[in-house]
Amino acid sequence: MASAWFDDSHVRWGGVIAGPNLFMVIDSMGYLVTMSRAPKGSNGFTRAISMQFLRPAPVGGLRVEGRLLKFGKRGCVVDTVLYSDGLEEPVAQGVVTYVPLFPQP
Repeated sequence: MASAWFDDSHVRWGGVIAGPNLFMVIDSMGYLVTMSRAPKGSNGFTRAISMQFLRPAPVGGLRVEGRLLKFGKRGCVVDTVLYSDGLEEPVAQGVVTYVPLFPQP
C-alpha cells in the first residue's frame, strides 16, 4: 500500500484529480510491486494497463493497494485499487503488466 497527495495543480474542471494523475499512481504501484519481487539491480517496463475509472476522485490524498497476481521471467501482473480520502468505495481499478528486466550475470 502507498499513498499520494494531490493539490489544486492536479485538478480538472469540477475539482477532481485528473485522470492522467490517477493513471500514473496505478502504473507506479505496478512498478513497485514488480521491483519488490525482482532481484537486486533489476529494472522493468510497462507492457499493458487496463484501467477503470469508477468515480471522480476529489482533490486530496489517495491510497493505492497493489496485489501481485503473477510473477515470472516474462511478465508480472499486478491488480491495483485506488481509493480517495473520505470515500469508502474505490475511485479506480487497474491491472498492470510489467516486464521485469533482470541483471545480466
